[in-house]
Amino acid sequence: MLSPRLAAIASLVPEGSVVADVGAGHGLLADALLRSGRCLRVIALDASPHELPQAGLDRRWGDGLAPLKPEDGVDTAIVAGLGGAAIAGIVGRRPSGLTILRWILQPQTEAALLRASLLGSGLSLVDERLVEDAGRFYPILVASPGAGAPASFPGLTAEDVLEAGPCLLRDRPRELAAAWERQRERLARVDPAGPALARAERILAYLKGV
Repeated sequence: MLSPRLAAIASLVPEGSVVADVGAGHGLLADALLRSGRCLRVIALDASPHELPQAGLDRRWGDGLAPLKPEDGVDTAIVAGLGGAAIAGIVGRRPSGLTILRWILQPQTEAALLRASLLGSGLSLVDERLVEDAGRFYPILVASPGAGAPASFPGLTAEDVLEAGPCLLRDRPRELAAAWERQRERLARVDPAGPALARAERILAYLKGV
């Protein structure tokens, strides 16, 4: 059974996709997608051959998306479980000729950096989810090719929006307020005079005011 984080990522994969799972590791997500029947094909990518191939799973070794070829027909890429800067680097170094229409990106850290990087990569943020797993909140970003205009929200700075996530602020899932309440409590203990606490309070004020 997939963890809540991986299950949420899997739910964002469209039916009939050809998927590349970057940094697949043990291949749990890739194998689950393949067995579910929702994907036409799943390619599990990893930097080193530390796992034996699972039955029916196409496994390849190399840096990021480098092992892919245009003829693979990949239309959906998953990059999960890495820092935001590392994910941004993988997206930015994608080989030419690939026609990936949906990017599902799950950063462990630096989500704001990743959001900011998408515009420079020729992608726009089209959806976001926030999932709680083992006491921690994980953002999941969905991007597609195209230019997107920066979103603005009353009372929030551009940096606030990047930290909270424009699609999450738009949709206001219940997890968002819970995550920022927890963040505010943590910052009030460790950095009560810092700008991060002021940001958390602005975001919470916006969420409570709409």
